[in-house]
Amino acid sequence: MNTPLYSALCAFSDSEPLRLAMPGHKGVGSGRFADIMSIDFTELPPTGNLYESQGPVVAAEDLAASFASAGEAMFFSCGSTQGIYTAIAAAVGMGGEMILDRGCHKSVYQAMGLLDITPHYLYSALLPGTDLTGPVSPQTVQEALLAFPNAKAVFLTSPTYYGIISPISEIAEICHRHGAFLLVDEAHGAHFPAVGIPSAVSFGADLAVVSTHKTWPALGSSSILYIGKNTPFSKPHLKELSALFGTTSPSWPILASIDYARAQLEGQSGEDYRACAMDTAQFRQRVNEESPFLALTPENTGAALDPCRLVIDTLHAGIPGYEADALLQQENIYVEMSDERYLVIILTCQDGTATFSRLWSALCRLPVRERVTVPPIGPPPAAIPRVSIRQAMFGPRNYMPLQNAEGQISAAIAAPYPPGIPILAPGEEIREKHIAYLQKKRYNIEEHIAVFDQLI
Repeated sequence: MNTPLYSALCAFSDSEPLRLAMPGHKGVGSGRFADIMSIDFTELPPTGNLYESQGPVVAAEDLAASFASAGEAMFFSCGSTQGIYTAIAAAVGMGGEMILDRGCHKSVYQAMGLLDITPHYLYSALLPGTDLTGPVSPQTVQEALLAFPNAKAVFLTSPTYYGIISPISEIAEICHRHGAFLLVDEAHGAHFPAVGIPSAVSFGADLAVVSTHKTWPALGSSSILYIGKNTPFSKPHLKELSALFGTTSPSWPILASIDYARAQLEGQSGEDYRACAMDTAQFRQRVNEESPFLALTPENTGAALDPCRLVIDTLHAGIPGYEADALLQQENIYVEMSDERYLVIILTCQDGTATFSRLWSALCRLPVRERVTVPPIGPPPAAIPRVSIRQAMFGPRNYMPLQNAEGQISAAIAAPYPPGIPILAPGEEIREKHIAYLQKKRYNIEEHIAVFDQLI
């Protein structure tokens, strides 16, 4: 395999250098840390420097860019949050305006607070018969850009946590026609090139962030920022900005795992991923034909879906998703996320026949109840901004029980995690409908909420 960064770290370790620098373990570990610590270095001449684009990481990033048909790529070991901050800082900057899908991850809201950005939200319609917002429509983006001509960028999440894909190519064309950048949180779609789906940047997005640790066989916190081929963003400038939001001591084993995983996906793991996509399609069909549950498919949603994201509506058979999740955990099976209606399951190149067989057997053992037709709860109530995100996020605050917070201004992001999508953003008024929504959804929201203290 062509793995310039991983191979360089291994070769340096094999040379048995006298390590007189950090990290303190000096390459000697025990237990399951033994191998990983042997290639864990600080920035030295043989390893190079991540933020200054020196050493073998440059070649590794170039290979990753080629994999996704991107202009360039930047590796991170601080997760996609670092890439999201970097992209927004570059495209919008301090005090700018940005159009964004309301369902964006909470890290986008944190970036807006840090940079004092004014948001203008896009709201998508629900998919028929579900509680899930559908893809962002090009028409909605067009209308927003006409309404807010000072917006420097449009920020979308595609695919969503539930695997729903927006038409990036059409949206990119509209953005560029209006002089705005298109930024995409593609965190859950890092594997798309492996299964034959073009990446967001190959569809025209200017910058896109992928969480390689989510769907690649890579270590936790690994991620990539892809740079489009025809954008004005320079990699050196993006590297400078990224250093503002990440550690000065990046993890070389995490970075090397990106390099190694990309090489795997260009070989056998890519074939395994394509097989997984076919197995997932067959499993969805089996769920819908042979079980009381309902798996989301492109046919029954009318939307383009991640072919390896399995979303099962267990409430269709009278079992709340969180209850089904708890029962699966009793069998040592852990899904990505559950809510009052759905199980969200991530399937990758590491999942084969044994995975699907074990999951099917466990689903068949879930208690079957009377099938119910549940009206969608719908999206969160529209929020009313009272102060800026930055003012609320960094201003004085108090904490109070959620049920007593009506009329207050949220000082923090009220976002169930996962998936981390805000119901309330900092600076927005907490209304009775928001409290009822959070309680009805039974999300893992704290009983107390931070409120902006206007009296201090």
